[in-house]
Amino acid sequence: MRAAGFNSSALVRLLAALAAPELAGEAKGEPSLAESLGRWLDWTGAISLSAALSVGAVAEAPGATAAAKAAAAECLRARAQLAKAIAAEPVFASEPVAGAADFLPYRHAVMAQQRAMETRIAALRSQVRRALAGRGGALAQLAALDGAMDEALAARERALLAGVPALLEKRFARLQRETDDPAGTAWRAAIGQELKSVLLAELELRLQPVLGLLEALEQEDMKQPARA
Repeated sequence: MRAAGFNSSALVRLLAALAAPELAGEAKGEPSLAESLGRWLDWTGAISLSAALSVGAVAEAPGATAAAKAAAAECLRARAQLAKAIAAEPVFASEPVAGAADFLPYRHAVMAQQRAMETRIAALRSQVRRALAGRGGALAQLAALDGAMDEALAARERALLAGVPALLEKRFARLQRETDDPAGTAWRAAIGQELKSVLLAELELRLQPVLGLLEALEQEDMKQPARA
């Protein structure tokens, strides 16, 4: 599976940038969410790479199956639909109507989008694994490996990503304190855009295992001779 560049994840960079003002001048204690997530992704990426290197030679396999094609198409569909839902979230509108004075509506919206991503991508990942397993050989081994890693590591990843709303709430509070117009919409539009950017980056992060599996499938297909 794809393991390179985890710590250069757009989500980690965004969270680090948003958290910087809150951390400035504070005593160094527990690592920030961005630091924890970055370390976690580096560690899981190293495990993935190590395991992938131990799979061994790729066995002969037939061309892409209908199930594999369906899984690839569903990945594109899910990615587009989840991104569209984030972009269309009313609470994140570029010109929101001034409403609640606290972060609660934004928290609910962020958490709802996170739940939608988790549910859809978990089902997609299972579908892709089944497609790889049906191909046999090294692809089936890779599917089994991904299933084991998913089961072992999902709870920790979920706990880390659950910290995103709390960090965003701190960002909201800082912008609210600094604005000259707390009842206005300009600063709310700014936070809405930031929330969308963070969620879109989280979407790409959550999709990385699925995209890695599909990449392995594509590379295997490229090794097969073209059929007449």
